[in-house]
Amino acid sequence: MQSALSMVLDDMCQTKDEERHWLSMSYTASEQLQRFISDLLDFAQIEAGNVRLDTQAFDLQLLVEEVVARNRARAGEKRLAMIATYPPGPAIQALVDYTKARRVLDNLIDNAIKFTDHGHIAISVEPNDRSRYVDIVVADSGVGIPVEMQAQVLEPFVQVDGSSTRQHSGFGLGLSMARRLTELMGGSLHISSPGLDHGTNVTLRLPLAGEA
Repeated sequence: MQSALSMVLDDMCQTKDEERHWLSMSYTASEQLQRFISDLLDFAQIEAGNVRLDTQAFDLQLLVEEVVARNRARAGEKRLAMIATYPPGPAIQALVDYTKARRVLDNLIDNAIKFTDHGHIAISVEPNDRSRYVDIVVADSGVGIPVEMQAQVLEPFVQVDGSSTRQHSGFGLGLSMARRLTELMGGSLHISSPGLDHGTNVTLRLPLAGEA
């Protein structure tokens, strides 16, 4: 990040496009660092049992639309289609801490964008009338996860590609933090993938409002 900013500050750029390129790189790097610090602090608070919940009934469509809007520009930069679908009928409400549920969903969509270079990100709200839960499924057409690693990726500091030449940045903490926050709200997080290069589905399962 520092060297990229130096290119601009030291007037080493030949064109405005080159300047924008280095500024964009610096901005992306600073966002990644900020996200990691935030995840690390949240993870430490969760592990220490210091997380307090403000649980209320919230409209899931509003939650999804807010998070999709926050991430649409990043998806557009990679020319990824981002589609959100909802079931017909009355609005579905989940009993959650809105801020923390938004943080979890934001993490899942961010992860999907990061590991998808071509295709789409699809977010769907899928109620289950036979249970007291509702699912938000984030499906991507990205790199996928090897079957033997799918039980591990929700653990802290675990990544699909841990090699020094891996193409996707990150610290392997976001999904673990998301799982723990979801469990604190009475929900669960599930990951499935047919394997490498076949995309990934992440299911965020949350308790419905008004249910026992």
